[in-house]
Amino acid sequence: MTTPMNEQQRIQEAKACLKGLYISEPKRSKLAALPYINQEYIMSWHIYLSNNVERYRPGLLIYKLEQGEEVPDDDVSGYHFNDPDRE
Repeated sequence: MTTPMNEQQRIQEAKACLKGLYISEPKRSKLAALPYINQEYIMSWHIYLSNNVERYRPGLLIYKLEQGEEVPDDDVSGYHFNDPDRE
């Protein structure tokens, strides 16, 4: 179970990540508050969409994040945000 401090940290990190991907308020806070949203999930979808959608826009990322679908096993499998052991 996530402690309140860890939950707060997860939300702050998700908001910072979303801000870096040009997702503005109030949508940024609404997305970050979803219990399954974290940096790895956000960046996995971002990379997948960037690599597979010709005219990728932030609106498509927002839609995918809101749906809570698993990221397709493709070129992002094994992606770990800020993982020092990642090649």
